[in-house]
This record gives sequence, structure tokens and C-alpha cells, in this order.
Amino acid sequence: MNDSSLDGSRNPLAYRGWSVVLGSFVCAMLAVGGSVYIFGLFVIPVSEAFDLSRADVNNGLTLTLIGTAIWSPILGRLIDRFSARLVIAVGALLYAVGFFTIASSSSLWLISLAIRGPVAMGVAAAAQSPPTPSRRAGFVAAEVEQSAFWPLRPPPAGS
Repeated sequence: MNDSSLDGSRNPLAYRGWSVVLGSFVCAMLAVGGSVYIFGLFVIPVSEAFDLSRADVNNGLTLTLIGTAIWSPILGRLIDRFSARLVIAVGALLYAVGFFTIASSSSLWLISLAIRGPVAMGVAAAAQSPPTPSRRAGFVAAEVEQSAFWPLRPPPAGS
């Protein structure tokens, strides 16, 4: 077998690395989409179930984002030390444990602990796809810049 068939030099679409890119995309899509982007659908039912204001319920999203910001550099170091597969797999397991804890608990402090801990770690682990430490540092810097300065940006044109 010719080595050029493995590196995609004959057909760039046959490059096996695309499966890694696809897997990383699906993993990040499910973790971030299943926790951050879907959060708004649960605000009204959770506020009614726990007799909380919508602002109090939305603090859960804030806790997720803060937890993700705290876990990201730690997970980046773990990926540098261990394999990315292992860190992402453990993050996915903790993500599942966190949502199981949320689903089976009626205690708000335990739910907030699960959101800041295993759920936020799972989201951060799924987003740790850049392969090198220098690229990862660049992505983290870009994320911090986008989230930190979002309130200071001018409104979109026409609004």
C-alpha cells in the first residue's frame, strides 16, 4: 500500500484527518448546543417548577459560562499532558453525570454545583480541539476577548 493514500496527497477529500475534524465538530456541537444554546428553552419551565424569577434561572447559564472559563485552562494543560481522546472522553462522562445529577435533584445548590462542575467541564472538554498548545492559547485568547468585550461593542448597524 502506498503511503500517499494515507496522507491524502492523491485525493484531499480522502484524508483521514477529516474524520477527526467531523468528530470534533459533532462533539462540540452536542456539548455546547445541549447546554448553552438550548438553555433558553428551559427558563420558563424551570422558573415555574422552582418558583424563581427568570433572571434567577438565567444565572444557571452564567454559572455554566464561568465554569467553562475556569475549566478551560485546566483542561488545556491536561490535554498537553495526556491524550485529547482521554480528556474529552472523561469530560463527556462528567457531562453526563452532571446532567443526571440535575435531572434527579430538586435542590438548587446541588443543581448549581453540577452546572459549575461536571457540566461546565464537559462543555470545556468538548471545545478543546486545537491540537497544539500555542494554537490553543490563541483560541482561548480570542474567546476571552469576545466574551470580555461583548458589552463594550457598538450596536449593530440599523438597530
